Amino acid sequence: MPRLEDLATADRSPDQAAIADRLTKTIGGVHGPYTAWIKRPNIAEAMYSVLLCLRDHATMPRRLRMVATLTVIRHWGADYAWGVNMPLAQDAGVPQAVIDAIFDRRTPDFSDEGDAIGYNLATELLVNRKLSDATFERALEMLGEDKLVELVTVIGYFSAVALTVVAFDIKARQ
Repeated sequence: MPRLEDLATADRSPDQAAIADRLTKTIGGVHGPYTAWIKRPNIAEAMYSVLLCLRDHATMPRRLRMVATLTVIRHWGADYAWGVNMPLAQDAGVPQAVIDAIFDRRTPDFSDEGDAIGYNLATELLVNRKLSDATFERALEMLGEDKLVELVTVIGYFSAVALTVVAFDIKARQ
């Protein structure tokens, strides 16, 4: 059972209603971490802005973004977020063997260098709480500064998503 009561449409403040309308138009409603974030509409708005930036204006390949996303979500054990993002990763061309290995908490056998850098960068940051010089230099050389900033932001954003759904026990669309 989720730890937060769902905010009824009639009980929303004008700011909550405004962000709920935007969420409904673009992601189909107030669900996932937004069921918590909408309690503080300024947080929901800020997180939504980051989502749109990463989803609609990123320059990094979608497949790379999805490998990093799944790595983060699985690290935190956020089943709801996994269920939402795993099909998106499949659609982005992430091989099923890579998806399965991440789900099983095994290091995937990568045939794509971009997939490997997304996984390795996310794993180092999450597990070691720092990034080795070797991984940083490899990512910088491969991605350039702009895409590297995007990749680190994806890791941060989806950490916030995962921690929110885990903390508030959000399991399914509400």
